Amino acid sequence: MRINGYRKGRFHQGNAARLGKLGVAARAKKRLENPPDQEPRRVPAGELLGVLQWHAADGQMRRWTIRQGQRMNGIRVEAKGQRTECGWDRLFRFLRKKLSPPKRIFT
Repeated sequence: MRINGYRKGRFHQGNAARLGKLGVAARAKKRLENPPDQEPRRVPAGELLGVLQWHAADGQMRRWTIRQGQRMNGIRVEAKGQRTECGWDRLFRFLRKKLSPPKRIFT
């Protein structure tokens, strides 16, 4: 059988997973034989994720602390003594407006 110029070959135990013919029980057995080195864990709310810091051209320095929010896809941003909960998309949309220089500067 050929798919897009690639010959899959005969079905055998070595290529069963690649061919999608390995049963659920066999996949579970294979997964349990080789457990991952690190288990995924849930990040607790309030854990420090990182710090955003930059120096503006006018000499002003800004520093934002990013922590895990209450929800899995939420973050808590602390800046200028204020704290807000939002997502990564909203944060980067805001930063884009603030940090991208205008094309033309009127003097």
